Amino acid sequence: MNQYDVIVVGAGNAALAAAVSAKENGAERVVVIEKAPREMRGGNTHWSGGVLRFAFDDPREIGELLPNVEEEYENFYDGVSPYSKEDFHGDLMRVTSGRTDPVLSKLLVHNSFDTVKWMKKVGGIKMEPAITLSAVKKDNVMVWARGLVVRAEHEGVGLSRSWFATAERLGIEIRYGTAATEILVGDDGRVNGVKVRDDDGVSVLNAWRREERKVPVIILTARDRWSDKVQGFDAGADDYVTKPFHMEELLARVRALLRRATGHATSEIACGPVRLDTRSGRVVVDGNPVKLTSHEYRLLSYLMHHTGRIVSRGELTEHLYDQDFDRDSNTIEVFIGRLRKKLGVDIIQTVRGLGYLLDATRSQA
Repeated sequence: MNQYDVIVVGAGNAALAAAVSAKENGAERVVVIEKAPREMRGGNTHWSGGVLRFAFDDPREIGELLPNVEEEYENFYDGVSPYSKEDFHGDLMRVTSGRTDPVLSKLLVHNSFDTVKWMKKVGGIKMEPAITLSAVKKDNVMVWARGLVVRAEHEGVGLSRSWFATAERLGIEIRYGTAATEILVGDDGRVNGVKVRDDDGVSVLNAWRREERKVPVIILTARDRWSDKVQGFDAGADDYVTKPFHMEELLARVRALLRRATGHATSEIACGPVRLDTRSGRVVVDGNPVKLTSHEYRLLSYLMHHTGRIVSRGELTEHLYDQDFDRDSNTIEVFIGRLRKKLGVDIIQTVRGLGYLLDATRSQA
C-alpha cells in the first residue's frame, strides 16, 4: 500500500467520521479501506434508522440542527422532553448491562451534542425530525421518545451517502473491495500500516454465496473466454454479459432476472386490480390505464416486485435516487400519497416506523 498519514479500516458512520476528522485536523493523505464493493458500501449504517442520540437540557437547543422546524410541526418543542447527560449515560449503562467503559462512555455522552453539530457543519449531514421512528401524536402535539428526536435525512441511506460525499469532496481516497488482513507493527510497538487483500468480482461473488446472499447477479465484463463464463456461473452468477453489448439487451436481461427473482413468469405483474407491465411501462387498474410520472412508476414497480414484504422508506429512497440530496425530506410520503390517489384502490399499507407494504387483499376489503 502507498504511504498515508491516516489509514481508516471500514466505511461505516464512525469510520468515515474519523477519516473526515483526520482530514480536518491536518492529515493530508487519508485512505479508507472498505472490504465491500462500491455498490454495497455503508455497512450497518446504510440500513439503520439514522437516529442521532445526544444529550440536551433545553429542547430549543435542537433548533440549531432543525432550523424552521416549527413551521412544519406546530408546537414542536412542546412534545420534546429534555435528555440530560445523566439520562443518556443511564440508558447507555442499561442497554450494555453496565459493561460499557466508564471513562469512554462519559466522554461520549459529554461530547454528544457537539459531535452531532460537527456532523452537520463539517460532515455535511442533513437532518430531520425522526417522526416515523419515535413520534406519537397526542392532543394535536407530536410527543417524541426521549433522546430520539433527530435523525439523518433519509435515515441510514442519507447518513451513509452524506459521509461518502463529504469524504470524496475532501479528497479522501476510498478503496472498495479491499480487506485489511494484518496490522503492521514496528519494533517500537507503533502501528506502521496494514496488509490488504483486493478481491475481484468473482471472489466477491463467491463470498456472497457462501454467506447465502441471494441477490440476483449479472456479471458484466470484457472477459469473454468460455472458461471465464464457467467460472462466473459456478461462482453463483445468474447471467453473464460480455462487452461490447447493446443496452437494450442488457435491460431486457435485467428485467428477466428481476422477474425470476420475484417469482414472475412474464413482464406483467399483478397486485389485486393493479397490473404493471415492466416491458411497456404501462399501468392499469381494473383495465383502465393510469398515467404515472417516472418516479411514481418506479416506486410502484419496486413495491409490486416486493409484494407482501415491508419496504422501508430508506430502501425506496435508495431505489429512486442516486446522490441527489436536494429534495424534500417527505418526498417518499408525497409519492405514496399521489400513487394512492391515482390508483384509487387501497393496496399500499403504511406500517408505522417500518415502511410500506403492498397488500392485494386490502383492495378486496
